[in-house]
Amino acid sequence: MLEKFRGTLYGVLVGDCFGALFQESSILSKGSRLVLRKFLDNLENGTGSVGLRKSYTDDTALTLAVARTINACKQIDQKILAINFVNEFYKNVYRGFDASLIDIFAKLKHTNFEDVLFPAKETLNIDSGGNSCAMYVAPIALICTRDETRNLNDQVQKATTLTHLHEMAVNGAILQANAINILVKDGKKFNIDHFLDEILDSMETNSTSGDGPSFREQLHGVKKLLNVTNPSEERVVNVLGHSSQALYSVPTAIYCFLRGVKNQSDTNPFREAIEYSITLGGHANTITSMTGALCGAYYGDAVISENMLKQCEGFNEVKAISEDLYKVL
Repeated sequence: MLEKFRGTLYGVLVGDCFGALFQESSILSKGSRLVLRKFLDNLENGTGSVGLRKSYTDDTALTLAVARTINACKQIDQKILAINFVNEFYKNVYRGFDASLIDIFAKLKHTNFEDVLFPAKETLNIDSGGNSCAMYVAPIALICTRDETRNLNDQVQKATTLTHLHEMAVNGAILQANAINILVKDGKKFNIDHFLDEILDSMETNSTSGDGPSFREQLHGVKKLLNVTNPSEERVVNVLGHSSQALYSVPTAIYCFLRGVKNQSDTNPFREAIEYSITLGGHANTITSMTGALCGAYYGDAVISENMLKQCEGFNEVKAISEDLYKVL
């Protein structure tokens, strides 16, 4: 279990750091994919740019804030989490925080955390279904594997209410958290269809994006793609998306993880999954960070190259926090 705790948060960090380097709006070209593969090969072999650590983004920063809150309070305390979010933001405001989060954190600080829920209500457009909360829920998923008396969805909603109001954003976070939670607890027998059904059932509502698809339809798309032999990256993006919206990124991360489980190739499953996720382009750092978390939750930390980890800013901090999280209950 400890290996899975470390693996989950290592996956968040590695996916974030390396996904951010290749973030772009389009699918990587053949030439760019070769550059990516050589780059990751060199890192795994320890022949990369040693000493030039790759910076993490808001994905890891906010995940650390959630983990610190749980380590201190043994659950999500909204005021403490709000303080930790703000502290993490003001440590380094240049980590790629989106405009709405910047506004929320500034208002929280300005009002001295008098009403920690009000800034999100005042700031966010109710149509905002972004994935910014799905990216930081991994520690909540982990702690609920150790204490099943806590309701995972309730804990996720307590956290996400600080930054997001839209049902789609919250459901994306619930979907990602339940996926991690199930994978950490899962034994050797793993059934992909059962897993997809179980995480879909974990959502309290099946939210949609306007007249677009629902999470149910997106996960059905995941199933269909897994039944196709080597679908093109273009087809995957056309079916699942690769944007910053939760509906078009959380199922994509789930597909990237499950694709590796299904293929069972001789290559390292963590490396294969994050490399594939990056090739899809779009909101690469968050999709790859969520993919990494799922892989780490399932396989544990042994599949993650120590050489790659050492190239990531914050590795020692993430290691310590994940181990503290394991011991908190």
